[in-house]
Amino acid sequence: MPKVSEMVNSLPWLDCEQLRIWRDGDELCMSYGGTVYRRIKPVRLFPLTAKDRMISIFDEAGKEIGIIREIKQLDAKSRAALESELSERYFMPRITKINAIKIEFGMMKWDVETDRGRRQFLVRERNDVQLLLGNRVLIVDADGNPYEIPNYMTLDAQSRALLEEQL
Repeated sequence: MPKVSEMVNSLPWLDCEQLRIWRDGDELCMSYGGTVYRRIKPVRLFPLTAKDRMISIFDEAGKEIGIIREIKQLDAKSRAALESELSERYFMPRITKINAIKIEFGMMKWDVETDRGRRQFLVRERNDVQLLLGNRVLIVDADGNPYEIPNYMTLDAQSRALLEEQL
């Protein structure tokens, strides 16, 4: 069985010094190793635990071109283009306050304040409310949209009490 270090070293790492990413209209484009790729698709390999690391880049046919170790290694323009694309692709409002959680028709109706304004959404089951490392909470609504609480211990007492009933 290969060692973890051997597997990590065999991954298709991209050299950020040779990499440029930009937006051309609706298309995200990249040049690397003398080749220009159009309609690339960045995918976070660890979207919950490593948002700015381990970004896999796929071409328009769905073939992996390679992996960016850390976004901060890119030049400023490439980093801005990639971060903009990732923020659209991985839209995840952060809950800052929980106003109410009520049971309606066998589902939980959440009324919350987020960094994107007030939201109301339905959650099907308790399994859709997950406590992660570092007191981080991930909530997936009935439509599959994710919401995040980076550290639920920083919420006000009422919000924490409502959340703890669901954990």
